[in-house]
Amino acid sequence: MIWIFLSVSIVASAVTGFAVHSEGSFFSRIPGQIVQGFLCLVSLAMIIAAFWIYNWKIGILEIVVIFAGSNSGLLLYRYLRKRLEL
Repeated sequence: MIWIFLSVSIVASAVTGFAVHSEGSFFSRIPGQIVQGFLCLVSLAMIIAAFWIYNWKIGILEIVVIFAGSNSGLLLYRYLRKRLEL
């Protein structure tokens, strides 16, 4: 159960990191902002649930997973942007 929880967290945060830093037409408009806000709330809810359900050790691990996933989403965005410009 905990591995599913952590994997959903890293996927949600990676998508959030990708969405926050993308400059496409979808994420610069109102529907994109709503999706971005929803993804951020999902990430926050996952952190709160980790502290509430699993204790503080898994909660700290969840924060690290969220930050790592968000940064990997940003890295993926930068990589894809450079690939598409060539």
